[in-house]
Amino acid sequence: CSQAGNALIDNINSRDPVLRRAAMQALGQLRYPNAVQALSDQLSYYQKGADAQAALFGLAGIGHPTSTSIFRQALTSANADMRRLAVEGLARAGARDALAELQQIGQNERSTGVLLSLHYAHIKLAAPGSQPRQLVAALTNTSLRPLALKHLLDLAPSIAPALAESLRNEDPNVRRLVADVLGFSHDAGILPALEAARKDPDPEAALAAQRAIARIALSPGLRSPSAEG
Repeated sequence: CSQAGNALIDNINSRDPVLRRAAMQALGQLRYPNAVQALSDQLSYYQKGADAQAALFGLAGIGHPTSTSIFRQALTSANADMRRLAVEGLARAGARDALAELQQIGQNERSTGVLLSLHYAHIKLAAPGSQPRQLVAALTNTSLRPLALKHLLDLAPSIAPALAESLRNEDPNVRRLVADVLGFSHDAGILPALEAARKDPDPEAALAAQRAIARIALSPGLRSPSAEG
């Protein structure tokens, strides 16, 4: 929505730090490409601290190819959150030429958040052999769960069949969360797996599978089997 995006851009120069940081973060959540220059200017001005992190959050959410040099530079930041956002930004920008660099970073990285985002980036950039296992495993960790869910929701449309295998995970909470994520995949091909998950012995997981089926049924452009016939 350009009207909302432009209004948010107007607020990133606010004197209220809470407002301007929220505006920069919201631009990333909206993935509003027209905000790239304004966010880049903010990052260049602040360089570090909460405002710089909010600006990088916005840029990483948008993931515009013109920001790849900014993301590469932030990979060496002493701040783990800045490094994590840089990894996410490169992934969303489709910077496959950064895969070798990201793999090298992973060998020395100690932050669990950055490591989780590196797994996300490998999948997003179609690195050979990349699987969602580590992201699914992170769902059992309460501190990593929000980040894992964020990444899985972003990846769901492209990895739905592989992710659907986790509907048989031994942890009922994982099965429930995976089912909810799959509801946003828009992939009718996983409906049989979700139908089976409706019989899950855990009532919450079974209900999540039902919600996922209902969401997929409402996906734009989805045709019913009878219509295809």
